[in-house]
Amino acid sequence: MMHFYYYAVLPGTLENILQLIYKTMPMQTDVPATFTLPGDYEHRVLEVLRVAQHQVRLAQGGAAPRMQDALVGLEDALSDQIAWLENAAEDDKADADESGETEAEHRAYYPLRAA
Repeated sequence: MMHFYYYAVLPGTLENILQLIYKTMPMQTDVPATFTLPGDYEHRVLEVLRVAQHQVRLAQGGAAPRMQDALVGLEDALSDQIAWLENAAEDDKADADESGETEAEHRAYYPLRAA
C-alpha cells in the first residue's frame, strides 16, 4: 500500500490541484493528512482524482464567488480527466479481449491439471 501526502508526494498538476483544495477547504480535525490507496498505479490515480473531485465539491459551499467559479471549473476538469481514464481502461480491456490476451492470461493463471 502506498501513502500519499497532500503536498509532498504527488507530482505535477495533480499536486497543484491538491494544494488548491487543501488551501481552500476549511480545516477539519476529522480529515486525515494521509490516506492509503491500494491497487495498481492506474487505479491509484483514479482514486486520487475522485478524492480531489469530492474535496472540490465540499470547498464550493463556503467559497467566495470567484473562487466558487474556479472550483466549478476545476470540478469539471477533474470529471473530464476521470472519464478519459475510465474510457481508456475500458478500451484497453476491449482490445485485450479482442486479441485473446485475457484468455491467454487466464489460462496461464489457471494451468490445466492432469486428470
